[in-house]
Amino acid sequence: MRNKSFIRPSDCDLGENWIDYYLEISNIKKGETFYECYYGKNIQLKALSDAKKTAEGWVCYVENIKGEKVELFMSANTTYVGANFFRTPQYLEYDEEKGYIYPIV
Repeated sequence: MRNKSFIRPSDCDLGENWIDYYLEISNIKKGETFYECYYGKNIQLKALSDAKKTAEGWVCYVENIKGEKVELFMSANTTYVGANFFRTPQYLEYDEEKGYIYPIV
């Protein structure tokens, strides 16, 4: 995975219906690059495994752009919407030198 600090909108295939880019943890597949987006941040992740259902919920192992490997877990008893996973970054900013970009952390 390339360690990029930003992505230009032209590098994303946003299609005609951006709502389709929401990603349920249960649909994450090994090798897929996706983004957890919240509080103005686009966190780029790469799936190291398919998401698997356990008795407690869903588990998936991922790597971030710093090379850190972490476990994503979504409880089966979650009473809120859950993590905000997307196939493309969601938070757009304007940079004086680069123009419009999606900052990636």
